[in-house]
Amino acid sequence: MNTVYSIHISIFRTAMSSSLINNKKNSFSSITPLGRSDVLAESIVQQIMNLIITNVLQPEDQLPEVALAAQFGVSRIPIREALRKLENYGLVYKEPYQPAKVSSMTDDDLESLHMVRLLIEPQAAKNLANNGSSGDLDVISNILYEMELAVKNNNKWEMIQLDLKFHTSIITLNNNSLLNEMWSLATIRLHRFLLFKRRRIYPDLKDAVEQHRSLIEAILSRRGEDAEELARSHLMNVYRVWQEDPCRKIQMKI
Repeated sequence: MNTVYSIHISIFRTAMSSSLINNKKNSFSSITPLGRSDVLAESIVQQIMNLIITNVLQPEDQLPEVALAAQFGVSRIPIREALRKLENYGLVYKEPYQPAKVSSMTDDDLESLHMVRLLIEPQAAKNLANNGSSGDLDVISNILYEMELAVKNNNKWEMIQLDLKFHTSIITLNNNSLLNEMWSLATIRLHRFLLFKRRRIYPDLKDAVEQHRSLIEAILSRRGEDAEELARSHLMNVYRVWQEDPCRKIQMKI
């Protein structure tokens, strides 16, 4: 079990790097305290969140208040506030008289995520296809191009980011502030799920592109009804494959 007694600022700034994930122990070796004027609770939340999402911090890793306060150069008050927010996001949990710990993703978490996505993504895809501007459609088209480029470069990490970018763009390009607020909570869990599922949902990177291509093409050709149905079908397929995967319990603890 790892304890976060020292975290170098460069870790936080490069937490999205795949090489960092593969070398977590080495990345925690140097200490550079953060200046008080640079640190707010929300900044702490974002930096710790990135480490959790990218598996630098893994389930059951500890987040002791005293050590974090010393590292960030702040009192324990903003640390406690940050940990409360992370707990509300479902990323950490606390037990009496124990440091906060990184939580794992449960089947209930994935069921809830799936339900929320089914409620909002198909309709958002339909609206985008029917009402999106030419600039909006250019964003979607560019994502498909970037996915194809990731296949050529065999860049699995980039494909994960593009997968998240595509589904997030379907929501944000609707320009609905309430929808964006709902998605901002779901996307945290979605990012973790994409990391967990990457070995099983997509046999290879080319398959990852093909699973999105028909939906993207429906949006680009402004076929709203088709986009809605294809989005729903895509989500159901991802969830079905995950449910049938006998290794999912192991992956969720990676």
